[in-house]
Amino acid sequence: MTNPDIERVTALVREVALEVVLPRWRRLTPEEVREKAPGDLVTDIDMAAEARLEDGLKALTPGVPVIGEERVAALPHLLDELPGLPHAWIVDPIDGTANYVRGQEAFAVMVSYVVSGRVAAAWVYLPAFDEMASAEAGSGAWINGARVRPIELSDDPALMVGSAHTGRLPPPLRERVRANLKRIRDNRPAFCAGFDYLALLHGRRHFTLYSRTLPWDHLPGALLVSEAGGKAARFDGEPFLDAAFKPGPGILSAMTDRVWRRAQEVLLGEQGV
Repeated sequence: MTNPDIERVTALVREVALEVVLPRWRRLTPEEVREKAPGDLVTDIDMAAEARLEDGLKALTPGVPVIGEERVAALPHLLDELPGLPHAWIVDPIDGTANYVRGQEAFAVMVSYVVSGRVAAAWVYLPAFDEMASAEAGSGAWINGARVRPIELSDDPALMVGSAHTGRLPPPLRERVRANLKRIRDNRPAFCAGFDYLALLHGRRHFTLYSRTLPWDHLPGALLVSEAGGKAARFDGEPFLDAAFKPGPGILSAMTDRVWRRAQEVLLGEQGV
């Protein structure tokens, strides 16, 4: 089948965000929040938004499975089956749930469409800012209808502002990266991949770095960055979109190859390990 209608999916993502997610922002009750794992929050709104997105996506593309973050939490085997599916939707109903619970603005609704293990289209919506980013493989990246162009930023570490999330790195690498972050101007992790990737597209960050690379967190942003002319790659330089479902070291992204390589050198060492 051909890729789904970008505009219809865009409308669905915005509709669910505005009708389900945003009305409960800063209005949650304690009864609506719980832990699905220690330190990993989920809300009734995550569940409701995922259900609405699943219904809407199935209506747009009958027969195509929808794999949501919260569904995988209950049925982990779905993640292993994902690369072998001919077509699938991947949904993160609220990326940055902890921020959402705290009433902070850095949260997102994210959807990606995968064909035989490769992301073909993606959407990231920031409800607090009414900012919609979308990309289709081979057709560029867009934010609120404007095409995203590569942004030339300095590769001087003293001027770099990054979003590096170090908590899940292996201990020796974690300590090295944290020490090396002192060489850059500032590290501002948002704890919301969707927010971080859009900050990168806008030129407000030089790089983003994550250790854990779950597909609902990083397929949308990696496609957006790549379609905008940037680089999203494993720490060793392998393009993330070629290796998203393989075991491997984290993801480092930047809007130019030059800045990517400099961030890799400064934070990780030239070999990225």
